[in-house]
Amino acid sequence: MKRTVIAGVCLLVFAFGVSAHPYGSGAVDTGFSESLRHGDAHLAAGEFALAVSAYEEAVEKVPYAAEGHLRLARALYSWGDRVRELRSDLWARSVEEAARGRELDPFLAEAGFLEALIYFRTGDYRKALAVYRDLARFREGDPELQIDIALVEFRLGRKKAAVAALERARVLDPSSERLHRVARLILAGW
Repeated sequence: MKRTVIAGVCLLVFAFGVSAHPYGSGAVDTGFSESLRHGDAHLAAGEFALAVSAYEEAVEKVPYAAEGHLRLARALYSWGDRVRELRSDLWARSVEEAARGRELDPFLAEAGFLEALIYFRTGDYRKALAVYRDLARFREGDPELQIDIALVEFRLGRKKAAVAALERARVLDPSSERLHRVARLILAGW
């Protein structure tokens, strides 16, 4: 039975161009990967509008591909980071795309980190903390995540929670330079 299923899948791949695509089961090759490559090249060259356009094309081709939404979110964030006048609109779209990427693939932590970073940089600490806590469900052993949680708790004025997050990070990685820098910052702030 197992061999019959495998043989059937292989027949579909060769006969109809259907592949076990990493961006969705049974995805038909639509040029999605090519659009991502174009977007990557434009983003690396600092051509943000072209990068966004390429990633939007990829997302349009395969809307259920979390990676496409993540890359679009990254391009929007980078563009907004460079052009202050467009920042609020670009970052708002970036948050939407990152959230969509996390919705499609809850294990795509980079999308959550980007979403939380934008909330943090715009001063929406409660939303940043909610995203970080959601990520913590899947990444309990991540000291960097605990440091980020400590920073948010600090901004919210929650000293005990900030120190507790720092302690969790210390247990996970006692030699982290970032941990020591953030701990000094937080402890000096009180």
